Amino acid sequence: MDNQTAGNYNYDDIDNLIQDNAEGITEIEWTVYGKVAKVTKTGVSVAYRYDAAGNRILKKVQVDGQPDRLTHYVSGGSGNVLVVLPNWFKFSKA
Repeated sequence: MDNQTAGNYNYDDIDNLIQDNAEGITEIEWTVYGKVAKVTKTGVSVAYRYDAAGNRILKKVQVDGQPDRLTHYVSGGSGNVLVVLPNWFKFSKA
C-alpha cells in the first residue's frame, strides 16, 4: 500500500475525485452520468466519449507536441466491446 500524504486527493462537491497529486493528475472532469470525461496530467490529456447507453465509444489522447491518438470502440447490444479501432485504422473509400 502506498503511503499517501494529507491532501493528496481533491474532490468536488458531490465527492467525485478531481485531482491526484501523487499521480500528477491535475484535473478530472466528469459527465453528468458519473463517467470520466477527461483526465489531465502535465502535458497529457485523455478524453472519453460515450453513447446514449453509457458505453465508451471514443478515447482521445493528446500529448504536447504530438498528433492526437484516437481509439474507437464498437459495442454490441449488451454493452460488450466487440471491436477496438486504434488510431492507425483508417477507413478507405470504396
